[in-house]
Amino acid sequence: MVSVEGSCCGSMNAIVNTLPQVIPNAHVISSEGCTAMDTAHFDAAGYRELGRRYGRRMLSLLAGAPED
Repeated sequence: MVSVEGSCCGSMNAIVNTLPQVIPNAHVISSEGCTAMDTAHFDAAGYRELGRRYGRRMLSLLAGAPED
């Protein structure tokens, strides 16, 4: 998430971080260090970095997936 504690959505981080305990195939990808446009939105570079992180995680999950 773009937000940090004290910003508009920072309180949601604790909730989002519990999703893998509730949804077995859920994964949390950190946005730490991603650049932002404001306290609620990434800038273009921040979105690209977050996309790379999602991509790396997805590739690691697919690499361990059983073949059909």
